Amino acid sequence: MKWTPCCLAVVVLFCGCAGKEPAGRTDGQRMKDVHTIAAVIEQYKQKTGRYPYAEHWDNPDPNMVISPVEVLICSRPLPKEYERPPEGLLQAMIKCSDFLEYLRKVLGPDLTLPEDDRDPATWVPYQVRFDKDNYFVGAHLTHANGFTRPVDGAHKYQVGSIGSEAAKVRPYSDIQP
Repeated sequence: MKWTPCCLAVVVLFCGCAGKEPAGRTDGQRMKDVHTIAAVIEQYKQKTGRYPYAEHWDNPDPNMVISPVEVLICSRPLPKEYERPPEGLLQAMIKCSDFLEYLRKVLGPDLTLPEDDRDPATWVPYQVRFDKDNYFVGAHLTHANGFTRPVDGAHKYQVGSIGSEAAKVRPYSDIQP
């Protein structure tokens, strides 16, 4: 076979695209994982009347800044930089295992959550963020779709207790079965 510039371009394009989608879960599966995590958070609220970690804002010390609570959900060990919030960002970082234990106290010992299977050194794991009255669950996807926004070279898909068209956050009420 003679390699013409056209054939070579097709080979380069094909090879250039290979490997961009990390092995394991697809973007569609990651979106479903976000929905599953949001559904668990809604179940927690149905049983308790509040979203997880709402007590974080009960009777705050007037001399302290109350910060959001963030959980990163990943099947692999997290790098050290995920143990504390980024410099200048106030938030409480909760380990995935502690979050699961917290939820199991209300939802039962058999509860499991989907976990991001990608290397957290190169991909941001699933994120769950709580503020006083709301939550947001997100995943970084490989490909854009009508529900994502560009973030750090990826495409962030996010569902929350409230939505935002500007930030491309879907309200859970729009995706529940």
